Amino acid sequence: MADDFIKPKIIDQEIFLDPNKIIIYKTDKFGIFEFANDYFMEISGYEEYELMGKSMFCIQHPDMPEVIFKHLWEKLLNKKEACLVIKNLTKSGKYYWSLTNFTFKINKKDDEIIAIYGKRSVANKKSIDFFSNFYKTLISIETKKGIEAAEKYAQGYLEEKQTDLNGLVQSFYDKSEIEKTIAKSKPVQIPKIIKDQSIDNSKKVKELTKKVENLQEESLIQNSKTQKKSLFQRLFGKTEEELEEERRRKKKK
Repeated sequence: MADDFIKPKIIDQEIFLDPNKIIIYKTDKFGIFEFANDYFMEISGYEEYELMGKSMFCIQHPDMPEVIFKHLWEKLLNKKEACLVIKNLTKSGKYYWSLTNFTFKINKKDDEIIAIYGKRSVANKKSIDFFSNFYKTLISIETKKGIEAAEKYAQGYLEEKQTDLNGLVQSFYDKSEIEKTIAKSKPVQIPKIIKDQSIDNSKKVKELTKKVENLQEESLIQNSKTQKKSLFQRLFGKTEEELEEERRRKKKK
C-alpha cells in the first residue's frame, strides 16, 4: 500500500537550476502527475513512484500564494497558456525558483483538456526579487482576508500596470528568453518503456516493478480522486465538474 505524501520541513536554502537543462513534466487535467523527466526528479529529490499519482501541489512551497494557482487554473480551463515565476519545494525541504510555462493538450473529439504540460527553466534574479516580495504581499492578504481579497489586490495592481500576469512575468525577460521557454514547453513525446531482457533479473528492475505495481493499487487510485476534488475546492470553492458545467452554461448564453 502506498504511503501518504508528507511534506518536508522547510529549509531556507536555495537550489539553483542548471541553465543548460530543463524540467519537463506532464499531469492530467486535474494536475495529477503522470510523467516527469530525469532532471525534474534530480532537482526535486523524489523517486518517480513517490510523485506519480500525486497532485502537483504537493511540491508547492508555502511562500507561493493560493491566488496564483487559482489564476493558473482559470487560464488553463479557458484553454490559455500561462507563464509564471514559481518557487517550488524539494524533498529535502530546500527550494528552487523557476520560470515555468504551462501548456495543454486538447482531445479533438470533445475539445476538452486531457493533459497539462509544464516546462521550467532558470528564473532570473530580477524576477525572483520582485515576485518574492509580490507573493509575500498576496500571502499576507490571503491569511488575513482570504483568496478573494488577494485576487482583487492582484487585479488592481495589474490594472495599474496596464498588463496581465503573463505580461508582468514577461516584462522581466528578453523576448528571446520567453520564446525559447514557450517553444521548449510544447507537448513532448513521452517515450515508452522497453523491456530489456538482459537486465530483467536485476534487483533494481524488480524493485522498480514492485513500485509500479504499488501505484496501481486501489488505495492510490482512491487517494488520487480525493486530491482531484480537494484541489479545485481549495482554490475555487467548487469541484472541477461544477466548474466545467458553469463554463458550458456560459457558452450557451
